[in-house]
Amino acid sequence: GNEAKANVFYDRIKQFSPNSQVMIRGEERDFHQRLAKTLQSIHSHSISVDDKVSFEISKSKLNNMDLKEMAKEGYGADIVMESLGGRYFQASFDSINDGGALVTYLDRHPM
Repeated sequence: GNEAKANVFYDRIKQFSPNSQVMIRGEERDFHQRLAKTLQSIHSHSISVDDKVSFEISKSKLNNMDLKEMAKEGYGADIVMESLGGRYFQASFDSINDGGALVTYLDRHPM
């Protein structure tokens, strides 16, 4: 997880999908929870209801879902570009909406 991977994403993908977002793993070990919170934040702005009370109930429900529940309800990700593998792969996989795609890529630059 480093900024070089974000640059690969922006160089190759952002031009085709300007609303896409990149999330770098970082050094912390809570990737699964951070990914869920990021998706909750994105989707909380897209909840469509007729009144404020229904909006707050829907937002509260969304904020209490895990990645699998979010994806099942369509609040996950449509496309996940994953380069980490290992234990981070499962969270990426769990977050994909039905009909979504998981793209694995690698950066072969020498260290």
